[in-house]
Amino acid sequence: ITEKRMGGCGKSVHMNRARIAADYRFHVLLNALRMRLETCDAKTLAKAADAVARFRENTPELTLVAQTAAAVAVGQHNMFSPTNLTMLALALAAQNVQDLPDAVSCPRLDGHLGVVVMLLIALVN
Repeated sequence: ITEKRMGGCGKSVHMNRARIAADYRFHVLLNALRMRLETCDAKTLAKAADAVARFRENTPELTLVAQTAAAVAVGQHNMFSPTNLTMLALALAAQNVQDLPDAVSCPRLDGHLGVVVMLLIALVN
């Protein structure tokens, strides 16, 4: 819906996405989303991360939303259903999230497993 409202219903979806990513309203929308992630439940958090990953553009704001989703997810132990956990993990991998809070870092695993695996281990434990 946002893509249609901000970019129009043109035939060139990639061009519309690039135009939306350059629009200041899109940046305001992403910042508002990022600020509200801390109050979201696990399902909403997973869906927000999935929506960011599906946008297929790599902007600093999109990356920041994905990193914030990862940071918030760490604090929600045992709150994710298998479906939502999978959705979150795939979204973070698609956005290539590299920075996670220190709470997720495990010295014996650093450098051996990907950041998404480390997040999953932190959420399951």
